Amino acid sequence: MRQKWPIQTGSVGLGAKRAMTRPRFTGCFGVEPPDSTLPRSASPARQRHRGERIEGTTKSGRSRTVSLDEETLKILRAHRTKQNAEKLELGEAWRGGSEGHMFSTAWGEPIHPDTASSLVPRLIQRHNEPKEGVHPDPFPHARLHDLRHVHATILLLAGVPVHVVAARLGHADPSITLSVYAHVVSEQLAEAADVFAREIEKAG
Repeated sequence: MRQKWPIQTGSVGLGAKRAMTRPRFTGCFGVEPPDSTLPRSASPARQRHRGERIEGTTKSGRSRTVSLDEETLKILRAHRTKQNAEKLELGEAWRGGSEGHMFSTAWGEPIHPDTASSLVPRLIQRHNEPKEGVHPDPFPHARLHDLRHVHATILLLAGVPVHVVAARLGHADPSITLSVYAHVVSEQLAEAADVFAREIEKAG
């Protein structure tokens, strides 16, 4: 079931899917789980640079594991099952190797990051189009990378510790997260003052 989160990222309001967890998008198509059971995490390892595919760790040189919720894993398992069926049907024409990428072309080759980037505006446009005379609540313009900011904002507003959010984003130092999302942290500080006042009032 799709659930929307009205989040303000600067001047942009975006409805995002609850289960959305996204590594830096240039590497998200390199997820290679060992089998259809799928682990509770995924490590981005494939990136594009100047049109060439690069295999390795993140730009900081460190490997990064991002945990996934059960709903997302369920979707990925179903996708993997379908992909395995397509692989068997293609036989020797499959170009993805024995394991293959979680997200690939119909032939098993890695998807270029620009493919996903160009898909987001089309999906937003499709959503905003009237259907049977009914005008939906429009989504504003957004980039694929904006989902990364939405994800971080949701976690911070939900009270997830900054160092945990920083680890999911791949920030080497939580101070980077604090700097980028200072406006969100400021909201939490204001809320903390209200929480403290309520607790004191209860104690009295």
